[in-house]
Amino acid sequence: ETRQRHAIDALAHDADARDRWERFHMASDVLRGKLLEAKDAERLAKMPTKDEAIGMLMAVMKAPVEKLARTLAEPANKLARTLAAVREQKEAA
Repeated sequence: ETRQRHAIDALAHDADARDRWERFHMASDVLRGKLLEAKDAERLAKMPTKDEAIGMLMAVMKAPVEKLARTLAEPANKLARTLAAVREQKEAA
């Protein structure tokens, strides 16, 4: 209990720590009072929010699709560049 009191006193002066504490407190309610070690609490506090986690997942899922689209479009882009180069050569001649 003394360790908890020191932690709560430290939160009074640190907004970032207070935010992390609130997330930890909510998670600890889910764990139904199971006491976590300090390293576990710190790890939990650093976890992304639900919206951040969803955003990270969407970025990971989107990357292969974008790469496939670029790969499929490249032959047409190369043809367009080649035709433009031929046109420029004919205009220069």
